[in-house]
Amino acid sequence: LEAWSCGVPVAARKAPGNNELLGKAPSDIAMLFHEQSDFNPLLNWLSMILNQDAATHRERVHAAAAHIRLHHAEQDEIRDLLEVYRGILG
Repeated sequence: LEAWSCGVPVAARKAPGNNELLGKAPSDIAMLFHEQSDFNPLLNWLSMILNQDAATHRERVHAAAAHIRLHHAEQDEIRDLLEVYRGILG
């Protein structure tokens, strides 16, 4: 989330926590890749990100911030963490 808030795109291997966090994100700000040995989609995505012009980069920064506000608002994250802690502690 911190990277996104700065406009940095995020790539991660498909795993339960990553799927939940990145699964709804637009492909220009996040990518989930299937297997560690399947690098071609990841390399293509990184190439696309690295070759973007300045205007596209600015759009990505704004899209990332908007995605965080919509799907990961601070109060929602706090509520969710408290729910987990309450469930663990009983």
